[in-house]
Amino acid sequence: MWHIHPTEKWIDDVVAFMNEHQLKPEDSKFMIAFFSSMDNRFVKYFKQNKNSISSFSGMNFHIFTPIIYENNVIPDEQWRYMRSEFASMGLPISSDPTFVFFKLDKRDYDRYEPSFFAGFRCRSFNDFPNKLKYAIDICISISDVYILQSKLSEIFLSENIIPYDKVDHLFKQTITNKLPKSTIFVSHSNSDKPFARRLIDSLAADKTLTFWIDEREIVAGDDIQVSVTRSLRASDYLLILISEYSARSSWVNFEIAQFMSITDNMNIIPILLSKGHSFPGPVDNLVRRLKYIDFSDETKWYENLDTLRQAFAKKKPK
Repeated sequence: MWHIHPTEKWIDDVVAFMNEHQLKPEDSKFMIAFFSSMDNRFVKYFKQNKNSISSFSGMNFHIFTPIIYENNVIPDEQWRYMRSEFASMGLPISSDPTFVFFKLDKRDYDRYEPSFFAGFRCRSFNDFPNKLKYAIDICISISDVYILQSKLSEIFLSENIIPYDKVDHLFKQTITNKLPKSTIFVSHSNSDKPFARRLIDSLAADKTLTFWIDEREIVAGDDIQVSVTRSLRASDYLLILISEYSARSSWVNFEIAQFMSITDNMNIIPILLSKGHSFPGPVDNLVRRLKYIDFSDETKWYENLDTLRQAFAKKKPK
């Protein structure tokens, strides 16, 4: 995925993209391309080829070009300030074009942290498009950062200037604070999909939350049961939309039972759309014991959203 933003917009942009496409942060790798307005061939290449680079990168490799904003090159004084800022935080950016790589690690149940693992200077533009293509390929196909360091060094014909994970803590914390902290699986009947979409849209402004909903995640040819089970295991919360339709849905009952077995009945929040419905057996026993949020009263919509946000903030580790 291609990103063109100044420093303060990088993570906001990538988090919005991850939420839209329901990507896991730990599945992605990132490259920051540092160069100045005088590096004409690099500037021209990234401006003219952003669509093809984006297509080749796919969804799980993200490229930032801080020098280019809204297809314009930022003033040189901003570039020098940015370069000095990054150098003070452990990224030894000089006047040479430099390409820095990092990934996101999940440190505990609700916190991602960037791990910078490689950086290379590229004084010449010669064969750079091929170098970038190979770098993207191996970052997508290889997960071991130590192997990646070696492979990237061979590609760029340059020494790695960033020892693994030695970047300033405060800078990493700035990125961490903007990353999603909770993934919510929304279990619902197809008949309740309009409500599910409305609920997700209302909560989406909180960039610390990302949502799993079948119409966005499952595509033609996927094994539905495998996709659902994998996503349930990766989710921090299960929202159950309770209605006459979901109570009869075999998929909703399957999702609840699966999540119960994974989390020992923790982090399950019932959302009541209408009253007087029961689920089969053990699922119904659990749902009846849990405190629900009653969304059947439209006048309490915003009050209920606040209650739901508070519940997310008190999440227990799975």
